[in-house]
Amino acid sequence: MSDNLDLVVITGMSGAGKTVAVQSFEDLGYFCIDNMPPNLIPKFWELIKESGKITKIALVVDLRSRAFLKIFKQC
Repeated sequence: MSDNLDLVVITGMSGAGKTVAVQSFEDLGYFCIDNMPPNLIPKFWELIKESGKITKIALVVDLRSRAFLKIFKQC
């Protein structure tokens, strides 16, 4: 299990450049997921921590849902 995880959350309005941003992180060696449903983040985070193989993660998330903030606090 890795204690040093780098998590970047990318969000923004349509046309703001989220795809370009996530592609840049991908070029930097980040494991990237576009359009990660907020309710999957806690389980995803658990799996990443347990695997110890991935240390740099970039997620594109739609933050229009207020539930995201509650879910993010769990991680």
